Amino acid sequence: MEKKELEQFICSTLGIELINDTIKRQINKFVTKRGLGYDDIARALTFHVEVKKEKYEPRYGISFIEWTADEAKEYYEKEERREKAKLNSLKKESTNIILKADKLKERKPMKKIEIGELGDD
Repeated sequence: MEKKELEQFICSTLGIELINDTIKRQINKFVTKRGLGYDDIARALTFHVEVKKEKYEPRYGISFIEWTADEAKEYYEKEERREKAKLNSLKKESTNIILKADKLKERKPMKKIEIGELGDD
């Protein structure tokens, strides 16, 4: 994810028109001092809003990313492991399916009809 994409994502997720200077500084701080990528910031934002159902407080910008990023990473990694385990379980179950087919009925031979025996009516 590029910075511009993150900014658009923040605007759409938080329902704001523009990224203000506070949020720009916070993004820069998260990237340079905290070592977060733009994807990490977007994931933490999604976690905060959609999973935790927290409300956005404009006066604080996205400061919640500071303490939400690690929790979000752990949550999504756990979800990914759970989904992989679920898929592996389904794969194991699907390999053990045995289909039983009924015995095919033997077809009766058709009666032969001589064309000459057919009458002209």
